[in-house]
Amino acid sequence: MARLAWLAPVLAVVMVACGGTAAPASVSSAARPSTAPAGSYQPSALNPPVKLNVAGAGLVGEAGIYAAADKGYFKDEGLDVELLIMQQAADIIPQLIGSQLQFGAVAADAALFNAASRDIPVRIVGYTAIIAPYGTSAGFVVRQDLLDSGRWKEPKDFKGMTFASNNARGGQGDVYIEKLGALGGWGLDDINQTVVPFGQMPIAFANKAVDAAYVVEPFVSVMENQHTAKNVVPVGKVYPGLPAQTMTVSPGFAQSQPEAAKRFVVAWLRGQRDAWHAFVKKDVPPDGMFQILMNHTPVKDTALLTRMATFTVDPNGEMDLKELQFEADSFLKYGTLKQKVDASKMVDPSYAKAAVERLGSISG
Repeated sequence: MARLAWLAPVLAVVMVACGGTAAPASVSSAARPSTAPAGSYQPSALNPPVKLNVAGAGLVGEAGIYAAADKGYFKDEGLDVELLIMQQAADIIPQLIGSQLQFGAVAADAALFNAASRDIPVRIVGYTAIIAPYGTSAGFVVRQDLLDSGRWKEPKDFKGMTFASNNARGGQGDVYIEKLGALGGWGLDDINQTVVPFGQMPIAFANKAVDAAYVVEPFVSVMENQHTAKNVVPVGKVYPGLPAQTMTVSPGFAQSQPEAAKRFVVAWLRGQRDAWHAFVKKDVPPDGMFQILMNHTPVKDTALLTRMATFTVDPNGEMDLKELQFEADSFLKYGTLKQKVDASKMVDPSYAKAAVERLGSISG
């Protein structure tokens, strides 16, 4: 799996401071899905195995994907999955459309909604990570000297500040910032925005080039350990319930390999449930999931992983569309989405429902 080499120097600071489509595969009579009652799952592999390319950003919120890979859940379904690192939805979406990728973990940003507005059937089959009310994996940081001087005391004090975002105006960052502004009685026009990639934010704050920013871990920890900035409003306080990332399926693959597509979601949902037990339900120790995340992300510190693994997932793959629709409407307002999109037409819950039929349902 490709590694995020660009994160290595930053993480060092943290540690010191603290293919196209193929013919549909068949299921042999010995390997057909079990007809046993829901909840008595039995693996049954496709023969021959089906090759899939799956893209993600190498994030902690993709824990379910990595659990499915490391624990053999994909192999149980007869899937040969290669995990690829791709950072932007704008890079992933075209490859899903062209079937170079079969599935992709994609942020719910304007690129995804624009595909839907053009009637391109790239469907969301689930949410890889949802922002929890207690989420601390990201947040809004303020420069330390502005805190020391009393310039910032509460959310209304963001007004008039130079605010950094990881993406250009009209992206998902604006959705987060606008939600923050609602807490303080200000809007996007009341701040000065600039684009700074997450990896460059520690330098920007150290040089006092920006006053505040929406920042994800591990960069929050980097700046707090350098005493240049502090997370004053964790993202969970601003936008609980937002699907931070979605799992999307290639329309070509869904059509040409429907059984393999269903089985991918079965395996992935098993991994999602492992993440749910470790990080949400907390009825199993998180150590095993931490090791899996260390295998697939640049983060090798359990204290940092504890802070980052504060998202939630739905163990049955259910999708609340309220916040997804809010994002679509926000992008339309910003002008990055050209026509209104009905979020319900972007999702396909049938995959998760089929998976639950095999795995059984879990109650919270």
